[in-house]
Amino acid sequence: MKFSLSDIIIKIIELHTMYANRGPGRVKLIKLLFLIDHEAKKRNLGKITGLEWIMNFFGPFNPKIYEVLRNLMNKGVIDIDVHVYDDLRTEFVYCIRKSMRVCIPKEVETLIEHIVEKYAKKSLYEILWDIYKEIRSRDLDEALLKKEPKFDTREYLLDLAEILDTIPAKYDVLKLASHAIRVVLYYGLEKNSEAILRITYLILYLITTHSVLEKLPREEAEEIYEKIILPAYERDLSTILQLAND
Repeated sequence: MKFSLSDIIIKIIELHTMYANRGPGRVKLIKLLFLIDHEAKKRNLGKITGLEWIMNFFGPFNPKIYEVLRNLMNKGVIDIDVHVYDDLRTEFVYCIRKSMRVCIPKEVETLIEHIVEKYAKKSLYEILWDIYKEIRSRDLDEALLKKEPKFDTREYLLDLAEILDTIPAKYDVLKLASHAIRVVLYYGLEKNSEAILRITYLILYLITTHSVLEKLPREEAEEIYEKIILPAYERDLSTILQLAND
């Protein structure tokens, strides 16, 4: 029975929604695909996804996945939804918009469900940690290519924004960094060297303040956030936005 990467992605989104009451985000979806191949290797089933895995900044990935996701979105099969957590953090996740019949062998479908059920309720951070432990403790040279992919700034920034979205932080400091990244992408500034330099410094600043706020008493942290961090963020973001008008 022939099946495609699109079939696997649709099945993952369906199962993840069933087990976690929401679809997976993009980075999590990519890691689930890798874990499915990794489990298939252990069961001597070969590569289920048909992908060559490359070690990237945020773990194993393959740029072909982005293309398949775009095609599914263009066809109206999947879309992006916003999931709001109890602590008011938000995450951009995939959802099924148009039902499609997928043709996946029972043995493969069972394996996919095993991985999705195992990781559906785990955070992206926990999944990344599990993958890094696997990479350190096992020989995965057969699963990971050593060549570097063509660097795509836009896709890299999207993945970074998603990871920042999922990390709990006091006063959503990291959420500010995620928002700034999405602003840069919205205005198509990812190829503007000055914008990238400014967003890099802004992210580093916000990550540093995040670590500082975590250690302070609530009242003192709130005052620093309101009087120092937020105004600095708004000022720097305003400067970045001016580049869109130049």
